[in-house]
Parts: sequence; C-alpha cells; structure tokens
Amino acid sequence: MVYLNGQHTNCVEVISDLKSMDDFLGSVTGKLALRSHARIIYDWSGKEIKDFESIPVMDPCLQEAGTPVLGPVWASCGGGFSPSGACKFLESIITHLRKSLKDSKYNKTQMMHAKNGETVELVALSSLSMAELDTNISELSQDISNMSATLKKMKNIHSEISEDAKKEEDEGYSYVLQHIKEVDASDNAVGGSGLKLKVFRNGDYGRPAIVYFNTRQASRGIKDSKLIFERLLDQCASRVTSASSQSTKFARRLFDVNGDEIKDIYSLKSEQEIFVSTGEPFKMPYVLCLEAFFEQVKGVDMQYPHESPPRQTAVFDQSVTYLETQKTEWEGSIGFPADYHWFTCSETTKAEIREEILESKELDINSHWLVHKEKRDMVLYPSLIVSDRKKKGANDLWPAEAQLWVLNKGGYIACRGMPHMVMAVLDTRVDCETKGKSKIRVTGYAVGLQKRQEGNPAQQWRFTNDGSVYSMSQPELILTFLGAKYSRIEEEMVVNEVEGVPNGFVPHLAVCEKITGKEASLQR
Repeated sequence: MVYLNGQHTNCVEVISDLKSMDDFLGSVTGKLALRSHARIIYDWSGKEIKDFESIPVMDPCLQEAGTPVLGPVWASCGGGFSPSGACKFLESIITHLRKSLKDSKYNKTQMMHAKNGETVELVALSSLSMAELDTNISELSQDISNMSATLKKMKNIHSEISEDAKKEEDEGYSYVLQHIKEVDASDNAVGGSGLKLKVFRNGDYGRPAIVYFNTRQASRGIKDSKLIFERLLDQCASRVTSASSQSTKFARRLFDVNGDEIKDIYSLKSEQEIFVSTGEPFKMPYVLCLEAFFEQVKGVDMQYPHESPPRQTAVFDQSVTYLETQKTEWEGSIGFPADYHWFTCSETTKAEIREEILESKELDINSHWLVHKEKRDMVLYPSLIVSDRKKKGANDLWPAEAQLWVLNKGGYIACRGMPHMVMAVLDTRVDCETKGKSKIRVTGYAVGLQKRQEGNPAQQWRFTNDGSVYSMSQPELILTFLGAKYSRIEEEMVVNEVEGVPNGFVPHLAVCEKITGKEASLQR
C-alpha cells in the first residue's frame, strides 16, 4: 500500500520484485503518475525505508485473507516526510477499529445473553445452537483481542507523530522543505525585494502553500500593474495545487483573512496569509455551529465494590438502537425515569461487565434526560456541543435537525429536531481557560440542554444590540463559547477541564462575565 507523501487517500497497490528497491520506486512513480521519479519511501513514523525488510506488514485484522500486504508507506520525490498524511490515515483506522470493536462487543454481549436464555435484540441468534454460539463467541473474543491490540498500536503511533503533524500545520508547506536552506526575501540572491506569502484555498484554512514572489523581477519589461498581479495569481494557483495535490482552476481573486479583496500587489506584506479564489466571493474557512448531541445511557444500581456505599448512577452505553427511532417517539424527563429497570452491578456480575462499568464515565441521574415514550428503558443523555456544520442528510447527525435552532417569543432557544429540549444555564460552576488562539480565564456557569419548563428564567434568553446573548436568570453574564470543538476522534477532542462536574460532562458553552478586547468574539 503506497500513498503520496502527505496524503491519506488515493492509495495504490504496487507489486514489485522484493530484491530491487529501484524497480519498486519506478513502479511507484508510474502508479502514482508522478511528474518526477519517486526517490524516498517513508513509513508512518517518518523513517526512511531503504529495503523491503523495513516495510511493516499490515495487521491481519485490517486486511482481507490472502497474500499479506506490506505498508502503508508514503512516496516522496525528494521532499521531507509530511506527517499529516500518516496522521489522518491513522485517525481513519482508529475510527474504523473503534466502530468494529463496538459492534463486536455488542454482538458478543448479545450472544452471551442468547446462551443464557435471555431476551436479545438480534432475533437471528435465537436460531443458533449452543455449540454454534460457543464457536461464534470464541471467534469474536479472538477478534476483539486482536483489534484491541491493533487499536493500542495505532494510537501509540498516532501519539508519536501527532505533534509533528501539528507542527506541519503551523509551518505549512515549508515543513517538508526543512532540508533546503531558506533564503531571506531581502537577500540579493532573490534579485530584489520579495514577498513570502502563506496561500490557502478559498474557504480552507488547512495547510498553506508558501509562495515566494519577487515583485521587482516580475515587473521587468511590464508597466501594467494588472499583468504583474496576474503573474502572482498564476503562481499562487500553481503552488496551492502542488500543496494539496488537487486540481485548481485559474486563480481570479485574492482575499485577506478578513475577507477583504486584495487588488493592489504592492499592498501585500511578507508572511501575510491570503486566500485564492477562482472567481467566487470569499468563503469563511470554517463554519462552527451549535448541535444537540444525544448518547444512549444505562442506569446502574451499584452494589460493588463492598467498601463503597451503594448508589444509583448512569453510564454511557455502547448501544445505538436510538438511531432507528423517530424524534416524535421521545419526551423530556427531569431526573431518571421512575419506571426504569436498573441494571444491578454486584459481586455476582461478570467480571468483564463490572470492569467496563467501573471504567465508564458517570453521569448525574438528577440531570435532564430524553426518554422513549414506549421503551422506557431507552434513555438518552442530551449534550450541547459545538461542531463543524454538517451537510443535509449527514449520517452522523441524529436527529436530522440537530443543528437547527428555533427562538420563540418567550426567549426559549429550542432544538428544532427535539423542540422540547432547550438551552439552559446549569448549576455547574465553570472556572477554566478558553481553548484555541484566544486563551483567557473565564468563570461562570455551564450551559446545556434541559426539558422545557414554562417560566424558568434559566431557559429564557435575550439578545443585545452588540450581538451578545444573556440569560434572564443572570443578565450580568454573557453566553460564551469556551473554544473547544467536538470531534468524533477521541485524540482530537479538546476538553475544557472544569472541576467538580460529573465525569461525563464536557461544557462547550457557559455564561460568563463580559469580555473586552479581541477575545470578545467568543461572546458574539
């Protein structure tokens, strides 16, 4: 398996003589349709591979039965290793393994229930004999063991290179050119005053392409400044294409980070960040939005260990059966439903189930919940997260209108997908540092989702003329984004550490004292 350096898609399979590295490099050049000959092969840690014995063999649980596959590796035409490709590849593998593990554990649990004569959700299991169940359970146990080992290995490798990937993201395209001595823009070798520009695709604040442009050299024999500007556009377009390995039309317009169009080449400054457009207006490089997020939970009556006092708690469940339901089948509940059948965790509970529960993040059962109207043991924990805006019909969005919000005359901000769940100021005290570029200390109270209650000022909001939002319960505090964006990849998840809150609660919004200066954007 071979990828182009810095990429994690468009993989090619190369069959070559294991005795000749030169033949392998030639085959890679042809398969990847490179413009110049492939010169260096890297493994996912950035180590240069000089012989086939150094190429890792892909773990069996990641490949189909048959001839063992070597790789993945990344091919370069001479540039340094780009860890972003390997990092994203590992993230996709980690996501795949987590899903496969979750499904396998769920299937194993169902088989164990079927073996013990208990009711199961997978109806097909009831037709299997005890011998067949034992065989399947044994095979699943082995698969789970293999996938767990591979997942741990992938996470360790990801942890090793993630810092380099972040460094590459900060430094841009110049990261892979570290082995080349950089010449200052004012150096005589450049031929006069020059510009070093960080160029992005319009709407994409990803890895920049570094463009060096010498205005003096470009203006030789040309008096029309528009022609000089067109030369810059052509150079920016070619470098953005080179950095992203994606096709780019002719560049027509340039914008600065504020969205103002750049029309005068002499207004540019060295190290400036600019966005290349093929003619379309400026696009915000990223769009974050508020999302109602729901996770299935299990109520547990904790009778173990003996030295701890008995208690009732709720933990996240691996089941995702709620995805098959409709939004109209649910209702809000303050506190865990009274008719819920609690799962008892005691000394007689299977060790693996006890261990899983003890390692789970616990939630406050006095919180607000979403309960199925008929299946009362199906309970969801509602969260208020900040996430990337999803396209209509996205598979990882439930309900489909989880990112749409409605403000009614009473000041309630309700999720359109679950209109009986509204934004509310919680009793949870927040004292933390905001994430992202704006790192400031804020104090206040977390904001989450609750069942709508008429006349509750903590659930009613007002908007000011300057674009800020405040709660009627505490009008002196302003709705504040804490800067942590939710991620489906655990390693990417940025958590706002807040003391004294339930283990499973991660605040993304809070009401805090008014912020001044450039960080005030967190409150608009």
